[in-house]
Amino acid sequence: MNRLGCTPLPKEGSSFAGFSRITEAEVVMAADDYVAMRFRRIAEWTAARPQYSCGWPNFERADYHDGRGLVYGHYLLSDAVADWRDVPAQDLGNPQTLRERFARTNSYAVQQGYQHGFPNFEQANYGAGLVYGTHLIAPGLCEFRDVLAIELGLLPNPADSSMDLWFFEASRYANLKGYPAAMPTGHAANYGQGYVCGILLFPPGSVQWMDIPGTELGIESGLPPARPPQHRPPVGPPDERPIPGDPHGDHGGGL
Repeated sequence: MNRLGCTPLPKEGSSFAGFSRITEAEVVMAADDYVAMRFRRIAEWTAARPQYSCGWPNFERADYHDGRGLVYGHYLLSDAVADWRDVPAQDLGNPQTLRERFARTNSYAVQQGYQHGFPNFEQANYGAGLVYGTHLIAPGLCEFRDVLAIELGLLPNPADSSMDLWFFEASRYANLKGYPAAMPTGHAANYGQGYVCGILLFPPGSVQWMDIPGTELGIESGLPPARPPQHRPPVGPPDERPIPGDPHGDHGGGL
């Protein structure tokens, strides 16, 4: 099976050899609810398969016309390298946006001695306040790197791009650099040389890649829903403001 996206990209709106991918414009417009749903679905999928502890989407897809329909690219981790925890929302500063949720979960994980953490977008209240399902990645598994936003196509300001585009571009960046997988932290900063985004790169052997049929994930065929105009971040001059209350500035912090 060919890896999703390793074939040279078709022009927007085109396809070849059975390959179909979400175009960059369509990724940018995807609704935050759709992004959260994708993380919930892979969390449910891995929960039914004990050999995996968690996974995340790279927001690429293909139809190989082999009877499976649309398949969606995902990266999977084993129990040996990732833990799961219910984290009180207040411990994350009660994040208000999708990117804040990713960035603050990363900050929380580092403060707890892990290398990284990311949300599965499950939540509950057992009587002591809202808690968020969180995956925590063991230290030493991956490599942190500040990557110029221009290399990821997250311009003019990474904060103006939806998180599915962050994941999509991080995956492409990893492939170009010889890594099988990557995950953005949600942090970004401008230290005077242009915006950089926090990216974690996973070396060979640390992660498994898999095409998962949409039918197994409960994902309907077709393009993701567009973000309503009122939910799109304004495009304008670079925003230097940090995420309120987030002290984690040494891992691409600042936004």
